[in-house]
Amino acid sequence: MSGWMKKFMGNQPESTPAPECKEAELLLARLSSSTLLEDKRATVEKLLSLCQKYPMVSFGNIPLLVQILQEEKSEHEMCQQIIQAFLALFDTNNASPNQVMLTAFSNQASNITTLMDLLSRKHTYLRLFTIRLLSSLLVGRGEKTQAVILNYPMGVNLITGLLLDRKEVIRNQVLLLLEVLTRDNVPIQKIVAFDGGFEQLLAIASSGNEEPVVVEDCLRLIGDLLHNNVSNQTLFCELDFIRRLSSFLSLSENTFTEQSLSLVQLTLKIIWSLAPVDSDADADRERVQQTQGRLACLIPALLDMTAACTVPIGVRRSCLTLLAVIVSANAHAQQLLLGCCVCEFSLPGAPAIPPAAFARNPTAAKSTHGSAGASLRPVTALAHLLRLAFYSSDWLESALSEFAVEAWLKDNHAGQLSLASSFLPQTDVPPGPSRGALPEKKEKAQLRLREQGTVGCGAVIAAALLSPPATTLESANSGEVLREREAQRRVRSGRVLTALLQQSADCKLLLASVPAEGIGLLSANPGTNPPAPPPPRLLDALLATLLSVVSTATSTPVTPPAALAKSGEVRVPSPTASPSWDVLAAWLVLL
Repeated sequence: MSGWMKKFMGNQPESTPAPECKEAELLLARLSSSTLLEDKRATVEKLLSLCQKYPMVSFGNIPLLVQILQEEKSEHEMCQQIIQAFLALFDTNNASPNQVMLTAFSNQASNITTLMDLLSRKHTYLRLFTIRLLSSLLVGRGEKTQAVILNYPMGVNLITGLLLDRKEVIRNQVLLLLEVLTRDNVPIQKIVAFDGGFEQLLAIASSGNEEPVVVEDCLRLIGDLLHNNVSNQTLFCELDFIRRLSSFLSLSENTFTEQSLSLVQLTLKIIWSLAPVDSDADADRERVQQTQGRLACLIPALLDMTAACTVPIGVRRSCLTLLAVIVSANAHAQQLLLGCCVCEFSLPGAPAIPPAAFARNPTAAKSTHGSAGASLRPVTALAHLLRLAFYSSDWLESALSEFAVEAWLKDNHAGQLSLASSFLPQTDVPPGPSRGALPEKKEKAQLRLREQGTVGCGAVIAAALLSPPATTLESANSGEVLREREAQRRVRSGRVLTALLQQSADCKLLLASVPAEGIGLLSANPGTNPPAPPPPRLLDALLATLLSVVSTATSTPVTPPAALAKSGEVRVPSPTASPSWDVLAAWLVLL
């Protein structure tokens, strides 16, 4: 410092390196001058202790240590200690890793390639600490390290191949390494996927012998490989790996633990990444149909999740949305949904399930949900979705169930006629009637409807639209809430019928001739007084019901429609909206 500055600022002490930095430089100098192997081992051991004690220590002779890693290939223990010394400085688990040393190490691509060379050595601990060091480099200097590994000959394939290592500790660390290696890097994601990554990850997750945290790592990595990567999504679908996802949606216990929730959420994230996005282009429409057909195998598992009361409401909503996306305008998925049945949990305020809505084959559904009051006999899938749409206590779950039913009706002419036929007056017959119990034509019609999975659905819709509200213990204190629910239930059932009639003129002609007394018989709620005599025709009865809903809604100031709420990938109307007018207008046009 010049004299005139000292005069005004005083004497300032010159910056001196910390004592640990001086000691590190002395150890490196001793290491460079050592000729005996024993001296090198002792010096490296002291350097490791110093780095572990002072993680922020800095020194400049990194190439010397890298040179030892390259030349002393047989000295696994000494190489391991050098890797551990670097790991003590770079470990991102610390509050603040040594950025000075991390930057100095990663700026030289040869340092990272040396670590890749060490992965081919068979020494367990040397390989383990090398994997951990690469993970720390990827977290701290991701793009630089990814570029070096990608340019290394067969570098990504070398890391992916370590998933087959028999030692679980190595394999588990490789899962964490691949998670940070593939992050936001499409070329590396493709290499991992096309090198058998999906098969190896699913084999580990499905083995049944792994800890839940390992299964979570596998599913999370699969989701990262599929996210916004069209080629990986196509590969996953073409190799038919979708079927293997259903095992992660099964409910093997009566309780839904935090670990079970995490596995289900990760699985749903994978399914969402594969879910098709509708498009008007012919090529895209064909691709959407193919993807829906491949995802259709997950419909039974998704239905089971919607029917389990132990499953959190958010998971049930996501499953309902996925069901709607899969079955929309896809004949194969729509037919598969009709063949499914579930053991439904009790819905407060809902009427008894019509006997015809019970599945023909009770053994076809699982009863592992452990829900109090669950029906002992499985219910057809369509009847279950209708009851959720009309009687669920969660408004958004009701809206998504209605959306799933309307998606099933889309471009489903056979299903529309089958659902419309379920409104015809029929005598309730237990599942699997004996031959001769009904006239031959009527029995064949009943069996055909039952096989199609729509029998009893007309009664469910009519019960929601025409029956009086169920009496509950809350009626004295929450009458306004119950009236609002009743109005919403009638509007939802009206919207389902509107969607049915708008898409099919045959259904309109069929329902126009249905006598209302048949529907009144099917929709009677056991344990309540019978409803008043209905009008002569079903359509007249439905119109009168909708008019009563509108008059009730207009007796108070009309709430303007709120903005559309978004749930997952589906847009549904807000619960504060008053949707009676558009339903009434649609019915007036149809009539």
